[in-house]
Amino acid sequence: MPCLVDLSDELHLNIIQELLDHDMVVHQKSLEPKPKWNHQNRNDEFQSHRNLMNWSCTSPYFRNLLAPYIFSSIKLRNDEKSGASVDAVLKGPHGALVKEIYFLGTIPPGMAFPDDDGKDDEPVDEGFHKDSDGAEEEEKPITITFPPIVDTLLSDLHQFPSLESLSIGITYPYGNCFDKYYDREEFMKGENPEGAHAWKALMTTTYETLLRNEPAQLKAVEIRKLAWTFIKPFESQSFHIFLSHVEHFSLSLRGGEDRACWSGNSCDGYLECVARFDELFFDHLASAAGLTLKAPDQGPIGLEGVRHARLALKQEQMPRLKSLHLEHIFICQELVDFVASHTNTLEQLSLHDCSSSVNGLQDNDGFYWNHFFDALHGAHLKKLSRLEIWPHNASLTHDEAIDRRGYRVENRRAEPDDVQKIRRVLGEDANRRIFGYASLELIFGACEEDEKENKAAFERGEDQVAFDRLMENVNANAAKGGENPIGK
Repeated sequence: MPCLVDLSDELHLNIIQELLDHDMVVHQKSLEPKPKWNHQNRNDEFQSHRNLMNWSCTSPYFRNLLAPYIFSSIKLRNDEKSGASVDAVLKGPHGALVKEIYFLGTIPPGMAFPDDDGKDDEPVDEGFHKDSDGAEEEEKPITITFPPIVDTLLSDLHQFPSLESLSIGITYPYGNCFDKYYDREEFMKGENPEGAHAWKALMTTTYETLLRNEPAQLKAVEIRKLAWTFIKPFESQSFHIFLSHVEHFSLSLRGGEDRACWSGNSCDGYLECVARFDELFFDHLASAAGLTLKAPDQGPIGLEGVRHARLALKQEQMPRLKSLHLEHIFICQELVDFVASHTNTLEQLSLHDCSSSVNGLQDNDGFYWNHFFDALHGAHLKKLSRLEIWPHNASLTHDEAIDRRGYRVENRRAEPDDVQKIRRVLGEDANRRIFGYASLELIFGACEEDEKENKAAFERGEDQVAFDRLMENVNANAAKGGENPIGK
């Protein structure tokens, strides 16, 4: 009877690729927000290549065949067991296969929630140290140290000869970002409970350890779900030198909303931290060819005004930039100026869940999509050959907007005649599209789709005309280089 091992190498490789593609689909779904799910680290436990690992256990032949895929990306935690496991990979036959490391820093439950059991004298987990003089009236700062094996691995990444990419995630110890433990003013005064101090200490130790590396090895760095705060390593010259060698930089922000619907941009420190992204990160990316910036859906970045945080992208930053990917950003003049200043380098622009705001809390009269497209067209972007705007169509009704966010709509209402007419037009012409408008709510800061403006802008048609005109340039650039312009 024929078995899997009897298939040709070509078929084996095709099967591997299918499993890799399936992993990517499952992983992307794990990243999607779940309704009423406040836990912000749900995707950190995603086990990549599980099927490949199971397959590799069937025979030595498949173990060797699949090793380059399985060991290309590994996870390192700040505990002894994880450190020993990664060290074994490094010193084994597959150490040279590691191309990406994901470091996930975690606070033990006893330190994250020190008051849960009412005991203050329990020892902390191995690898973590708490300085204390025993005086109840005065608390010393908490210092977190890593197990020696983790410290050695993270501080000397040159041990991995093929390493190109590092992702950094710090588990936030609370259910959501609105917990009393994260109040910026109290935090800065040192009045927060021990858990908040431990969390910030973990961030500090992580980056201090990382900065002991010699620079110029990593091509890609990703900071995942940054909880807005300031730590000394971010402001250090060593960190800025470290960033100056990175070719692809990705930064995502932690977000969410509490049960009372207060959004992340209503929290102390959010707007202040985001407004400093230039001096903390973007100003120092001298070698960056790719930038990814992901804001949370309930804390979009861009424009200025109540609840708004400026984009912090400036014309002189990232002179080698070729690819720009933004998520949950308000289009604005700041973005136009940044893109236009890279006319000789920028090849790809991707805007996911980005919106225009014309009826909200911004300080100006709003920045329509047609203004944005016309400004880019006038900038004569010489290299832009790929433009992606997703989703293809924004919501036309409140029910549709709720449904897209994953909530079940009860008692769905019949769509009015004008909406039905627009849907017929969209069905007849695949090139027509609805560009999204949104606004921030004054008190709670929630980002709300502006379905009324979505309809009005579509009926005016100005956004479509400006977009089509811009795509003519993009298509022409793509034709020169044989690229797919996308334009979706």
